Amino acid sequence: MSDTNQELLLKIYQEVIETKEKVKDVPKIQEEILVMKRQIVEMQQEIKEIKQEERNISGSVARIEVEHGEKLVALFDAFKVNTENIEKQDRRITKCENIVEKHDHELYILNSKIQNT
Repeated sequence: MSDTNQELLLKIYQEVIETKEKVKDVPKIQEEILVMKRQIVEMQQEIKEIKQEERNISGSVARIEVEHGEKLVALFDAFKVNTENIEKQDRRITKCENIVEKHDHELYILNSKIQNT
């Protein structure tokens, strides 16, 4: 055999050895791929659960917003009614003060007349 053929055979032999080494890793790589696939499936399930929780939370937040909105409207209505009542009472008090002041003047005048007689 010629030197070239021997070199070629040696090269082929080395490639066969390298290929056998790589092939040894195939089952390990396949197992790693299976593990990754399981992890992906688990992550997809977790994502579905998170999305469901997000929908539940969004629904709860919307319900809370509506309920609190209604309560705020009721509070503002009550505040308006109370303000109107206070203004009404202020007008009544002012009217009563004016009457008392008028009576006070009349009493002063009457007392003055009584003392002068």
